[in-house]
Amino acid sequence: MGCLSQPYILLLTSAALILIAISVASGTLAKSVKWTFYNEAIDYGFGYILYMYAYQNLWTSYDIWKTGDQVYTKVFIPTEFRDDSWRLIPRLLILTAVGLGLLSFIVLLVGSLVPVFNRKPAVLNAWRIGSSGISLCAGGLLVSCLVFYEDHYQSILSVLFDDPANQYPAKKNISVGFYLTAFASAMFFASSIINIVNVVILIKANKASVKPTELLQETKEKNTSQTKDLQ
Repeated sequence: MGCLSQPYILLLTSAALILIAISVASGTLAKSVKWTFYNEAIDYGFGYILYMYAYQNLWTSYDIWKTGDQVYTKVFIPTEFRDDSWRLIPRLLILTAVGLGLLSFIVLLVGSLVPVFNRKPAVLNAWRIGSSGISLCAGGLLVSCLVFYEDHYQSILSVLFDDPANQYPAKKNISVGFYLTAFASAMFFASSIINIVNVVILIKANKASVKPTELLQETKEKNTSQTKDLQ
């Protein structure tokens, strides 16, 4: 790493963060990743204990309870009495964010590493700013996904949650998938910030290199003028 300049270190860091965000966000779509997970034991006293084991992901929900169950208690409304179509929206938001992440990664690397596209600092900065903007959009979509999920996941909970006598846990319950999506969103935002920092560094470096050139030109002109005066 010591042989790499600061801009290249930032470039590689930004690209790595995008890849991490893409991988993590994609993983949250797996059916094995729980977004809500109720795994409780409710002790009503006198040795009477009921258990709940249920979870949601972005595709479906699972509740171990069955009609007439004497061991497990109901967590979700039965599937025939509810609408699960809302799960399509967070899936689409995540897929779109992943697509934008891939685009941001391509724009960043092509603009930064392909010589024909980065000969001028202004063009190079344009590529990096473009990648930064795309990453911001991807992160924003994941935030929208989180907000949407929070607004809808409780809609399938049983009315038993509403009666304090049932001693049910709090309705609010989010699990691994939710937190991983939040992490992926943060990675997209971090990548965007690093790109902007890289742009600022390049602008400052160009200004610093222009000043000596201008001074050299002024010195040459002054010497030429003095030579003419002596002649």
